[in-house]
Amino acid sequence: LPGEGAMRLTTARYYTPSGRSIQAVGIKPDIVVKQARIETLNRPARRREADLRGALDNGGANGNGKAKPAAKKKDAVKGSKKPDPNGKEALKKAAKEDYQLQRALDLLRGLSLFSQRIAAGKS
Repeated sequence: LPGEGAMRLTTARYYTPSGRSIQAVGIKPDIVVKQARIETLNRPARRREADLRGALDNGGANGNGKAKPAAKKKDAVKGSKKPDPNGKEALKKAAKEDYQLQRALDLLRGLSLFSQRIAAGKS
């Protein structure tokens, strides 16, 4: 390639742990988890203490009719957190938001608990 460039061509076949080839076919899941459908729920507003009959008036947070000023937050030092070299934090965050991954993990946890109970019952 021009400019002292290079190209590496790698060929490989893909196999399952049992040795079955999945080249150009892939794996069909035993259990299909449909993609989550996100909907906005029209829930009534939550009850607050102030909405209850006979609720006491706050009269200000410090008793003189004036609210206390909010405490000032300390400014975080910029750049104090070291960057994650492997992106593990970003991956963890993305995994928490992945509905299908979370349902798969729930299923695996359930199967593990079930198999432990079966094993305990046979002892």
